[in-house]
Amino acid sequence: RNTQINQEGGIDREQFRIESVFDRVGTTGTVWLGLTLACAQCHDHKFDALSQREFYEMFAFFNSQDEPALPVPQPGQDLEKLKSELTEVAGKLDAHVQANLERLREWEKDLNADAKKLLSAAVTKTLAKPARKRTADDLRVLFKAMTGTGDPFFNPLHDRLRELEQTLKSGATTLVLKELPKPRKTTLFIKGDFTRPAEEVAPAVPAVLHPLKAKNPTRLDLARWLVSRDNPLTARVIVNRVWQQYFGRGLVETENDFGTMGTPPTHPELLDWLAVEFMDGGWSLKHLHRVIVTSAAYQQSSARHPQAGGGRAGSADPNNDLLWRQNRLRLDAEIVRDASLAASGLLSPKMGGPPVYPPIPEGVMSLGQVKRAWPESKGDDRYRRGLYTFVFRATPPPSMSVFDAPDGYSTCTRRLRSNTPLQALTLLNDAGFVEFARALEKIIEREGVGRAFQRCTSRLPDAEEKRALAALPPFEAARVMLNLDETITRE
Repeated sequence: RNTQINQEGGIDREQFRIESVFDRVGTTGTVWLGLTLACAQCHDHKFDALSQREFYEMFAFFNSQDEPALPVPQPGQDLEKLKSELTEVAGKLDAHVQANLERLREWEKDLNADAKKLLSAAVTKTLAKPARKRTADDLRVLFKAMTGTGDPFFNPLHDRLRELEQTLKSGATTLVLKELPKPRKTTLFIKGDFTRPAEEVAPAVPAVLHPLKAKNPTRLDLARWLVSRDNPLTARVIVNRVWQQYFGRGLVETENDFGTMGTPPTHPELLDWLAVEFMDGGWSLKHLHRVIVTSAAYQQSSARHPQAGGGRAGSADPNNDLLWRQNRLRLDAEIVRDASLAASGLLSPKMGGPPVYPPIPEGVMSLGQVKRAWPESKGDDRYRRGLYTFVFRATPPPSMSVFDAPDGYSTCTRRLRSNTPLQALTLLNDAGFVEFARALEKIIEREGVGRAFQRCTSRLPDAEEKRALAALPPFEAARVMLNLDETITRE
């Protein structure tokens, strides 16, 4: 994943490269193995069987890569097609220049001092090069200077070439890890200080886990080791994370720590069964999701019905560790907005594409160190899912922060959920939610409050609720429905 970087003047680039690798090692241990591997960066782990040397042996897997940025196509672009056209256009231009090479030489020979003063700096610089060292691009520059706008074949092709080059240069890029031709030397750092190297180490995995059989293991070998059926952790950690998303809490509550300081699973046999089912299903997350959401445990109501929760179950297991009911969860910040968009009929089903800029309160982008532009999206882009909303780390959209969206400075595997007056005020007064209420008002006028209520809460209102809502003006009724606890809660 991308790590935080520092590009200020005077920094030690090697220090921040190593910090990135530290983060990568710790993240690998946490995400895939559920182990606090980063605790062994400066000393042997205090609680788990992980030595400092083993941390740096894992470090060695990630120490010999650079991060080049590769271009990726924007929506509607075909990168290979653009590259192919670029090659074709460049070939036509070069053939045309070569056919007129003698003419170009004569033009250069005839240039006097006064004529050279009128040429651009780029042309002057190219003329200063020896003829044998000039590239195809240099010859195009000279040919353009010679013909000006008078060559009907050359100029359109030359303009297209520049356009293609700019498109490929300015397009989106993605960071990749590329192995260096010669691996870097990896050493253990005393107390984690990169200025105090100790003995050299080679890539290896912690001895407490199953062995990695490759003689000179690479990152690919590490990846295969992680998803081996012999690995006792990876499948369990993944299914526990997916379970946590559906129930609000994993079978192992400490989802990032399966070590000795983590909490034991509430249902160890279920965790093992899900892990085996996940592997038998070809490590298919889609299959795992299907297994969980079609289970009786997931499809339970969160209501504390008297025959179960209101009596002995509620007092014996108030935290619902035994899963006698579903857990009631407030929707995530992005989905709070999505739910209101869906209820109001405005949600755009469009998938993919660049980030969007939904309405935010005026002045928000002036709160950070730098005032940033927020080009408010128009049309369907205004109503895209929250997943596509552009986020500046220093100034995230306020409605997302109010509903406990994590900041952009650190990773987050579980969101904390709060209940504050600001959340109700946001649903009532935020410009975006007011707009959603206007759209829901039209549904009330067209289909009635019963249908609008059902769109918000997935149930029909009872007689008292319907009477109370019908007594309000449609717009106010819409605001009330979007502000209901049921609207923003997974029952």
